Amino acid sequence: MLRKIAIMTITTCLLLPSICLAGEKIRIGVGEMPPYVSERLEEYGFLAKIVKESFAFSDIETEFHFVPWNRAIENTRLGLLDGTPGWFSTPRGRGTSTCHRLW
Repeated sequence: MLRKIAIMTITTCLLLPSICLAGEKIRIGVGEMPPYVSERLEEYGFLAKIVKESFAFSDIETEFHFVPWNRAIENTRLGLLDGTPGWFSTPRGRGTSTCHRLW
């Protein structure tokens, strides 16, 4: 399970717009999914920590917005957020976001 989450996180980081430049801030939408990600966990949980550290390598600051998961997806589609991590590709979900391009 941990390996799947790491793969999902890395994939998410690759899917986010490539227009982000070093020194910028990226807005990540997340919901509650303890112990992976939660507003009440240290560093917001290990999924958030992986995302944060992944972007830190490119000198990109992360800002986490805790909202219901469906709102995280919709706000990403609307461009209000830059991305949302932790998703799996499913037949139903393919074609609804950029994630379908990888599978």
